[in-house]
Amino acid sequence: VSNLEPSFEFGKKKYDVVLAKMLLMYIKDVDLFLSNVSNVIKKDGVFAVSILHPSRPLINYSLGKNTEYSKTKYYFADTESTVSFAHKELRFYYRSLSTYIESFIDAGFSIVATQEIVPDKKFIEKYPDEKKKLGVPITMHFLLKKMK
Repeated sequence: VSNLEPSFEFGKKKYDVVLAKMLLMYIKDVDLFLSNVSNVIKKDGVFAVSILHPSRPLINYSLGKNTEYSKTKYYFADTESTVSFAHKELRFYYRSLSTYIESFIDAGFSIVATQEIVPDKKFIEKYPDEKKKLGVPITMHFLLKKMK
C-alpha cells in the first residue's frame, strides 16, 4: 500500500499491467492519479479499473436507502463526502461516468472494454429478497489500453 496522492514513483514506463480495484472514488485528484498511472505503464500496456457504478449512489437515494455512498442527489454533480470503512473515515469523491471516461482519455488511455456485473440467475433464485437490491448496477469495470 502506498500513498498515491499527489504522486508516486514506481519507474517510468515499467509495467505492462496496472490494476486499480475500487480505488478511484477515494482519490481526490483523479486526473493527476491517472497521469501518474499513464507514466508507469508501457505503451500498449493495460490498466484495469473497477469503480462503484456512478449511478449507484443516486439509485440508492431514489430508493430511500440513505447510505454514506448516496449523499449525492444529482447525477451530474461531482461531489465529495466522508464514508466509514474499516473503522476509518475516508474521503469519497463521487463522479459521473462522463467524468471518468473523459479523464481516462485525457490521460492517454483508450477504452477496450467495459462491464457492469449482472447478478447470477441462480443467486437471485436462491435469494429472491436480494433481487431488488441487485437489479441495479453496483460496480463498473473498465479495461483500458495506454495509447501514448
